Amino acid sequence: MASQPRAFSFENKVEAVFPEKPEYLGEFTAKKIKQKGYSYSDVNTFLVYSLVLLSDKKIFPENEIENQIGKLIEEYRQDVNGKILSNEIKVNENGKTGQFIIKSNHKKYTIYSYSKVIYDNGYIYYWSVQEIEGLSTVSGKKIFDDYANLFRLIK
Repeated sequence: MASQPRAFSFENKVEAVFPEKPEYLGEFTAKKIKQKGYSYSDVNTFLVYSLVLLSDKKIFPENEIENQIGKLIEEYRQDVNGKILSNEIKVNENGKTGQFIIKSNHKKYTIYSYSKVIYDNGYIYYWSVQEIEGLSTVSGKKIFDDYANLFRLIK
């Protein structure tokens, strides 16, 4: 049985919340961008937690960062053929962040992805909690709302 979610450190760059130590999925390239992935599937609650770190540094002009985060969210939506239900981009002590919810369908299931993205000094980090409608026994939105503030840069 999974324990209470808690923050784990990744590469001394970010902290992200998982119920247990996530599995390292390795390095991969998507859309010509090197990435590293981590995931934990909670078999008791049917929630999936994931973290993606983009390894390639990409500096955007300050006035373009919010627009670029919006483009990344749109690319994610396209990748899962989903619908954006909410999207908020803001600036805080953790750099520029975006929080968004995407609803998508996979086979016969509806999946809600509650996600946060952080842009800092040319690097991009994604953390998400995915809920499977009709199977998940815990609200992914509640977990996300309770722990999104713990997804942060390590400074």
